[in-house]
Amino acid sequence: MPRITLPVGTLPAMPGKPPARPWVYFFAYLLPATLLLGYYARPFVPGGPFFTVVFAYGLVPLVDGAVSLCSGEEQWLGELSADQARQLDKVKAYRMAVHLWPFLQLGLLAWALTRPLAQMDRVGFWGLAVSMGFVGAGGANVAHELFHKTSRMERTLGRVLLMAIGYGHFIVEHSHGHHKR
Repeated sequence: MPRITLPVGTLPAMPGKPPARPWVYFFAYLLPATLLLGYYARPFVPGGPFFTVVFAYGLVPLVDGAVSLCSGEEQWLGELSADQARQLDKVKAYRMAVHLWPFLQLGLLAWALTRPLAQMDRVGFWGLAVSMGFVGAGGANVAHELFHKTSRMERTLGRVLLMAIGYGHFIVEHSHGHHKR
């Protein structure tokens, strides 16, 4: 099973106690920000539209490694217990980060689809397409969280996110395959 690295203090220690740093849930929003930054930097920076790829495969691992070396330890988590998941669900920053993502991703998708192709070179087009794919991959993680919730609205948002990336079948496979084992 893959290990998940989270900064120390991201999960509440006791029910009802907020995490030490609730802003960490919004680090994921750096990914869509790099898409916009790369797109608008393309006239000035060759390969700018691929900044999302450089960020995800270069900067994030470097910063993660540096933080681990400086702190001397990493906090490894396996699957959350049901009690830990309920605790996390009570953290407003976590819920807000999860609930805002679908609207951001769908808005970015609409924005990306309306970019005038005549004004883009091939590097700009492919950079935007690949970067939007990275944002969609982030949305798949959020969708996974959402369709495990009990609220109909949350489950619907999860389905919409997965359908937006052509992965709507994942809900059936995951629920009836992975969780039935």
